[in-house]
Amino acid sequence: MCLVASKQGWPHYRLVIVVEGSALKSRFEGMLLAACGHDVDGSILPLTFGIIPSESNES
Repeated sequence: MCLVASKQGWPHYRLVIVVEGSALKSRFEGMLLAACGHDVDGSILPLTFGIIPSESNES
């Protein structure tokens, strides 16, 4: 899956990619991971995202 904004903005990305994780405390109880980049205008464009199980001894 490729988001249209990411596809069109790819030629204008800066060379810095930010990866962020955030805990989900709803029924999903996992971690939301996202990777984003900035373009030359300073706008934030998403590259990818995913939900993974929370950190535990089992995982």
